Amino acid sequence: MKTKLITINSNNHKQFYKQYLEIVNPFFNLSNREISVVSLIMYYTYVFRSIEDLDHRMTAVFSTTCKADIRDELDLTKEYFNNLIFRLRKKGILKGNLINSNLYIPIDENTYELKFNFNVSS
Repeated sequence: MKTKLITINSNNHKQFYKQYLEIVNPFFNLSNREISVVSLIMYYTYVFRSIEDLDHRMTAVFSTTCKADIRDELDLTKEYFNNLIFRLRKKGILKGNLINSNLYIPIDENTYELKFNFNVSS
């Protein structure tokens, strides 16, 4: 079996999450705005990683202040942001205030490896 390694460099965790979502997006069919919102939700989940209880951590991520920070960074109105959150829940990307476990990746280190196995049958 041949292996091809592609290294993608990120300047920070915020950029990493966006790059990650752009790579796996064909499996989830997210719009660019949805990718931006989810990447920042993932980033803030990383920022609040010291809160060990996941429900409490996600409460912090979805706090009024944190949501306002996300909206400001992406230059979104409150109404449009709420619509994006609704669409992400409808697509199954968010379940309540939790990120779908098939999509979310906790980052504890500065390196993350994502593998794709392609099985070609003739």
